[in-house]
Amino acid sequence: MTSDNVEGESDGFTRRTYLLGIGGAGLAGTAGCLGDGDGNGDASNDAGNDDSGSGTNDADFPEYDSELEPGDGDEYVEMFPQPAEEMYELGNYQADKQGLLEPLEDPRDEPRYGDELWEVDDESEYISPDPIEMTFVPDEDPAALERAMEPLMDQIEEYTGHSVNYVPVDSYAATVEAMRAGRLHFGRVSGGTMPYAANIAGAHPIAHIMEDDEYGNAFWMVTRRDNDEINTVADLEGIEVTHADPGSGSGNLEPRVFIEDDAGLVAEEDYDVDFSGGHDTSLRGIEQGDYEVGPCGGPTFANMVEQGQIDPENFKVIYMGPVMPRGPMSYVYNLEPDLVEGITKALLEHDYSGTAMEEELQYNNFIEVDYYTTYDPILQVHEALGEEYDIDEMDG
Repeated sequence: MTSDNVEGESDGFTRRTYLLGIGGAGLAGTAGCLGDGDGNGDASNDAGNDDSGSGTNDADFPEYDSELEPGDGDEYVEMFPQPAEEMYELGNYQADKQGLLEPLEDPRDEPRYGDELWEVDDESEYISPDPIEMTFVPDEDPAALERAMEPLMDQIEEYTGHSVNYVPVDSYAATVEAMRAGRLHFGRVSGGTMPYAANIAGAHPIAHIMEDDEYGNAFWMVTRRDNDEINTVADLEGIEVTHADPGSGSGNLEPRVFIEDDAGLVAEEDYDVDFSGGHDTSLRGIEQGDYEVGPCGGPTFANMVEQGQIDPENFKVIYMGPVMPRGPMSYVYNLEPDLVEGITKALLEHDYSGTAMEEELQYNNFIEVDYYTTYDPILQVHEALGEEYDIDEMDG
């Protein structure tokens, strides 16, 4: 089965239309609503030991206003920079699960953009692989991710009777290509990659990974705290910005939409874009001075702080996007229904608190999602950007 590529930007649809129209799992859960994502930091490296330097001090930071949000233009832009350690302590990167659940009360029956989910034309198309080949996300320490996934893999084996084999990947494009080629049957893709996976590889999402009752991923644009040349996204003009992965929502696609809307800067026209290959690589590189500035998933930043890999006091946040749904655990469309049922039970009927998953990644449960509804905010971003669902486009 194949999926036709989508056309370019819809007539009359602008980035501003997107910002005003997004709801439910999008701006209704904007970061900052908490009282307190398309990579997770691994646990292999120690935190950077650099001092914060002589850059922006506490007296230089504007007052944070939780009533302001992306789409408010100059007023929102000028609320930054903010000290990363305070943004982290406030939990300004996720939102309560109600932001994920409420849109499902009135679900969509078709995707806003791109093709409908693939279905088999004949039962003979179903596959029943043993082992089930699965992956999680690209990361510099795949062994740590495999350890984190072992509790889930054990449950899948118990529910399905099939063995599970973990397959490391080096990019989200590689995940989609492996699904399309039949080398992967189940795994996680980023939020920004989900429409590619659905349209190119026939992926069906099952569940959103959760940290207790918190969901989602607000992107942060960060630089070193002692970088006096960059304090808001208006300062990006004429410089190189290091994005994470071409298929990443928080690490590439969303910053393009929101920064253009609020600051009027167009990626690859007003500032150059390079790719590090992952959120964790970007953050380490910024802290070490290899990269100057770039977007990352706020939850990835938090995970790396909690794993002792980076020091939040070395960073400042110069922009924050809205909370968007993180990438789902997904399966290929022609996986045998009994296997899908077993995988679904392993995801939704088991508590992973106290397991290696929580210890390594802070995640401990999953919540069911619907592609057309849950990922509608992502599809709105793709529509605004005129994304074309082709594996070569994912490769950047």
